[in-house]
Amino acid sequence: MADDLLAVADALNVGSCVIASESSGASAALLAIQRAPNRFGGQVLVGASWERVEAGAYDKFFASLRRDYTATLRSFIDNCLPETHSAELRRWGLQTMTRSSVDDAIDLIKSREQITCADVSPLHHLPALLIHGDKDSIVPVQSSRLLAARLPSAKLHVLPGSGHVPVVTAPAEVAALIANFGNQILAEQLRKASISAPTTLTL
Repeated sequence: MADDLLAVADALNVGSCVIASESSGASAALLAIQRAPNRFGGQVLVGASWERVEAGAYDKFFASLRRDYTATLRSFIDNCLPETHSAELRRWGLQTMTRSSVDDAIDLIKSREQITCADVSPLHHLPALLIHGDKDSIVPVQSSRLLAARLPSAKLHVLPGSGHVPVVTAPAEVAALIANFGNQILAEQLRKASISAPTTLTL
């Protein structure tokens, strides 16, 4: 997945950028930065699920997915959205998730069994914004606290009352946090550029 991410960036001629990821996407984004750190100016992680998954840890969940994929996804979505009773969001979530097969869903989780200690420590020194809902029961907020401790230039923002997908349930707040983070990175880049620029003296 990390290789695919870099290949897509190459195909689209994407220069230095801030990479944003959510949930399990965090591990792929972190690996991409590790492999090509100069391609990124910063990172945003929302509800980051980034740690290694031990083999067999999700066997019961896999069995439930194979037994009744739709019902298991409905339960998962309910757990993602503790702060809202919106039937519309639940329909949208189910429609989105069932575009993938049960085997694809299982492979996604199993891929995290391949993460090694070298993949997650030491981590990068890029500016990083971590956003995590304090009601997240899918990935506990402690996971982002541990990740922030491994990222020397990270800031963690905990959203009160939010679950696992604040990008859906609190989009304006998440967008404002990301915009402010981007402005800070831009201001720092401009400051460094002004320091390194040669001084011109006109007589």
